[in-house]
Amino acid sequence: MDVRFVSESLLNQAKAAGIAGEPLYAVRFSRAFSGESGEGYFLLYPDCLAALDRKFGEEFQLRKLTLDELSLLKREQNGTKLDFALDTASGPISASATFSEAEALGELLDALNLAAPAVSAAASAPAPSAAATVKPEPHPAVSVPGSKPKIEIPSSGTSGSSGSLQLFAAGLLYAAASDGAFSPEQERLINQLIPSDVLATALSYYNSTPKETFFREIRNAFSEKQQTSLIANQLEVMMCDGDLRRIEMDFIKVEAMYLNYSSSKMYQIRELIILKNQLSALFA
Repeated sequence: MDVRFVSESLLNQAKAAGIAGEPLYAVRFSRAFSGESGEGYFLLYPDCLAALDRKFGEEFQLRKLTLDELSLLKREQNGTKLDFALDTASGPISASATFSEAEALGELLDALNLAAPAVSAAASAPAPSAAATVKPEPHPAVSVPGSKPKIEIPSSGTSGSSGSLQLFAAGLLYAAASDGAFSPEQERLINQLIPSDVLATALSYYNSTPKETFFREIRNAFSEKQQTSLIANQLEVMMCDGDLRRIEMDFIKVEAMYLNYSSSKMYQIRELIILKNQLSALFA
């Protein structure tokens, strides 16, 4: 997580706990450290680690951890997922991070420079690739039994289908991360939509390519129908965790500007996706 995206309220809570300065690293977790529904954050400062988390509907709780009290109990990379456990004077903290947050967590743990825990021969084997760990799940939508979810991307003739699908998959990753983190719901939906081998190459592209470069590439490679399909699916990914945030919509606006895509059409797609996801309210 980019430290610039850390909310002012979290920074103020850290300051109220006597933590001075600005964080050097930040990581967002999609659950409380207890494993329950909620969220958590690591903010690494020059002389301490601030661990903040909250259960759903509750306030954040902060633990100020001095660097000399920390020791690494576990660090395991499995494809796009990083599991870890830290021992502290007040008890262990364990959690998992995926995609870009796993990278941020890895950088934070590297910065702490903690001694690696002893591992067995099996655990020390090379981590499986993202392609080996990404497993499509049954699509929740009504479909023909046994059928596999498909993504309709009309061929533009300007690039190969595999290249187009990789760019499409990368577009979903950029959209999901536009608010600074991937939610579990977003990860599940992307896994359902994208074949694992394509997702592996899309992850590599996403991790190494600025979004502005991505915008320029799809402007040249995608037809208008492909652009429409991408924007619709990006909005679906953004909303699948129950909310469409302003920062997420800002991402779509910037993308549409790069593509010279009709703003009125973009808003029509957004309203259609919103209506699609309000079935329980509309037909209760």
